[in-house]
Amino acid sequence: MNDIVMILRRFDYGKDETLGWLYVMDNKDTLGVFATLERAWTNNAKNISCIPTGRYLCTRRNPTQKFNYEHILINGVPNRDSILMHIGNYAVRDSSGCILVGTDFSDINGDGITDITSSRNAFMKLMKIFPKTGSVELYII
Repeated sequence: MNDIVMILRRFDYGKDETLGWLYVMDNKDTLGVFATLERAWTNNAKNISCIPTGRYLCTRRNPTQKFNYEHILINGVPNRDSILMHIGNYAVRDSSGCILVGTDFSDINGDGITDITSSRNAFMKLMKIFPKTGSVELYII
């Protein structure tokens, strides 16, 4: 286990999306704050719901065919697997129940649904903070 911990404070459960702020901290400092975007809560349904509040252990995951960059695997989600934190701007188009990371919130494409901005840059900053080995606790509240 590392000294780093992540706290995801959700503040808006919308009809189409869930918004939050991810705080990455060590024992004494806040190392980063990121906007998060997830699908709406639909009772933890696979591929279409954000995950339940709770405590999870996160680890780095090597690039895959779908994600050609290192990303974060969220372990221990009840009745779910392969839940990730990764790059994406649109809850429905870019997430199948995963957590997207960005810098701020905006309706990028004008469809009335909140999106997140600068996801690639924000995610790369998060990965620079995230330990190379071991796990990090994630608390979703």
